Amino acid sequence: MNRRVQGPFCQRCAGYRTFLCRKPCCKFLSWQDQKHHRMEPRDDIRQQKHRLRREHRERRRNQAPDFAAEAAHRAARHLEDSSLWRSSRHLGLFIANDGELDPSAIARAARRADKTLYLPSLRDQTLDFRHWDPATPLRPNRYGIDESTGAIATEGVLDLLLMPLVAWSPRGARLGMGGGFYDRFVAAQREHGCPFLLGLAYDDQQDPRIDALQERWDQPLHGVLTESGLTLFGSVPD
Repeated sequence: MNRRVQGPFCQRCAGYRTFLCRKPCCKFLSWQDQKHHRMEPRDDIRQQKHRLRREHRERRRNQAPDFAAEAAHRAARHLEDSSLWRSSRHLGLFIANDGELDPSAIARAARRADKTLYLPSLRDQTLDFRHWDPATPLRPNRYGIDESTGAIATEGVLDLLLMPLVAWSPRGARLGMGGGFYDRFVAAQREHGCPFLLGLAYDDQQDPRIDALQERWDQPLHGVLTESGLTLFGSVPD
């Protein structure tokens, strides 16, 4: 009778593989485990990213509502107290989804300070930013997230871009949802002057494991804003 037994420890999974074996003392890997250990490095990175996304998205969605609301207001106050805020006139931000730290308090502060706001808008596989004020109609995109219907922002106009994320590292790495929309947008903006890339997240979304999973197209952050404060990873870009 086949029995499921514990296989050898795998450094890639950081866990024990399990396989079917006819004898408890069997030391041979099943064909599934052989395939696992022959995995291409890029496929391995994708699987690790997938696991981390699942872990952090679940934690993010489980934040207590009172804590999430307080964290959003604290993050907004930290940003308002910074020189980065005072030097930025054109801000790109987003509508919170899937438990993301809500930038609504930042949007209200920006309007009080007469700053111009923009929201992301999907177009095929690319990302645009469209002008957004209280009178601008919103419409849901294919993921059900509201987008602005305003005019598309001029190339290079953004000073500060608040970016949603799933996880961040103390070295400025960012793990997003996996679509690559922000990475492609930022790469294209570098020709026109890149805005300051500021991740917006909870403290507990910090995860140094993502440093080892960065790929050539992943765009690093210049800073991250959490309920505890503003952390900068480098100088403000030109």
